[in-house]
Amino acid sequence: MQIASLGKSFQLEGELRIYPIGAAEAAALPALLEAGATVVVETAGSQRIAALRAHGSDTLIRFAGVRRVEAAQELRNARVWADPADLPAPPAGRAYLDALLGADVVAAAGAAEGAADAEALGTVVEVWPGAQDLLHVRVAGGGRRMIPLQAPYVRTEAASDGSVRVVLDDPPAGLLDG
Repeated sequence: MQIASLGKSFQLEGELRIYPIGAAEAAALPALLEAGATVVVETAGSQRIAALRAHGSDTLIRFAGVRRVEAAQELRNARVWADPADLPAPPAGRAYLDALLGADVVAAAGAAEGAADAEALGTVVEVWPGAQDLLHVRVAGGGRRMIPLQAPYVRTEAASDGSVRVVLDDPPAGLLDG
């Protein structure tokens, strides 16, 4: 699953800025480094994470096979994928963005107790990562609506069958209306 994209190179040793696509993905990066995990970089194939560090507001990554700035520059804007089996469980209330595709969106009234029959509101059909991740939801009555994932009324949880679902706690009026 996609976990990040790469930005500009940094200094001469082949480090790059890395931009996780979501909060759960950002939290997973240190665990991937600690495990010596291999990720897939869009234009370079399999790469082992050699170093990860903060630099101001940026996070920098260095891959074992990328030792020069010229090699790092070739990876700019490449997407980074990780094997889901290598990823730790996401933090409570978070989910990996790719895991949200196809997730049910339910009302909190029936979901608070983990009820399997919670009111179904729709299904996530697209996820747009960014400063404010957006879920594109096909609503039960037809049409699509956008829901900001970081909104205080949105949470994710594991359903009883192990899948992920999106729960809306008292969303603003009109959010899902046509």
